[in-house]
Amino acid sequence: MSEWIRWGFAVFFFAAGFISIAAAVFGVFRFRFVLNRMQAAAIIDTFGILFITLGLILMAWDMSFVPKLLLILLFQWIGSPIASHMVGRMEVRTEKNLKKYMEIRRSLPETAAESIDQSAHTEIRPEFSAGSPECAEEKEGRE
Repeated sequence: MSEWIRWGFAVFFFAAGFISIAAAVFGVFRFRFVLNRMQAAAIIDTFGILFITLGLILMAWDMSFVPKLLLILLFQWIGSPIASHMVGRMEVRTEKNLKKYMEIRRSLPETAAESIDQSAHTEIRPEFSAGSPECAEEKEGRE
């Protein structure tokens, strides 16, 4: 009986992983802007790989596979955000019509030498959300 329960959970995790991957692939092809596509592709890295790895751990017949699967998951979760950050930074630096897609509060240095010479500070204001009245008042004041 416990074998059936274990296989049932494994099938559930596989199904959840494949559904999240299918949703992410749909998002990658649906969005037009690179940064939006990267956000959709991050679902594959986080949820898809997590659920499939959990399903494989439950289906493992030998416990020696579990640390290997967890290492694969760990390396994927370490490497993917670094690569995504580099691609996103390159897109911000090279996209000519970036203001068309988003609001820009600061400009990034054009070259690596400029980024070493001057430190770039980002204004982070978590108290304002995109739909809050404060944010709308601030936008009206700038226009």
